[in-house]
Amino acid sequence: MWIVALVAAAVLLTLSTRQLIRANPRSPLPWLRRPQQEPGSTLVLRMAGAFAGLLAAVLTPPPLLGWFFLGIVLAFLPTAVLQARHNAHVGS
Repeated sequence: MWIVALVAAAVLLTLSTRQLIRANPRSPLPWLRRPQQEPGSTLVLRMAGAFAGLLAAVLTPPPLLGWFFLGIVLAFLPTAVLQARHNAHVGS
């Protein structure tokens, strides 16, 4: 069950990044700050993704916590790749 919650977190965070890219088609997305345009629905998706990640952490059996942390890294990978590709495309 924790794997399903982790996959849900990855999907929600990736959808949030896609919405930010669509809202800022000509400007780069900052890595640590808020972008110029930020639709309210991105915040909802991020909060749901964070909740799903926390749920996955709670549901993970203690012997599998190492796999959970690897899963967290993999869950953020699509988001980081999308943002890096967008920033390279707009010429940050």
